[in-house]
Amino acid sequence: MANLGDVGAQSFYGHILTFRGVGLGAREEGVRLLRLAALAGDGKAAYQVGAISLAGTPGKAPDPLEAARWWTMAAKAGHPLAELKLKELAAGVSSR
Repeated sequence: MANLGDVGAQSFYGHILTFRGVGLGAREEGVRLLRLAALAGDGKAAYQVGAISLAGTPGKAPDPLEAARWWTMAAKAGHPLAELKLKELAAGVSSR
């Protein structure tokens, strides 16, 4: 269902592959699915993509501006922690 565009499935499988998948390929596919779900309005997925952006990934440095963009989407979607993370980021605190 995730490959057919179901946002809930993209978010669900994206989380599973990102955090429980085996190997870099599984993680990359998980992040891809999370991004798709986030762009479709899933607040939980947007929050996680923001956290991943701030942490950085192999070959990609941490990106606070990208994290803020995703957390802004998550906050608009009603994610309860996104607004807090945006405030922490603005204050220069990177507690994850």
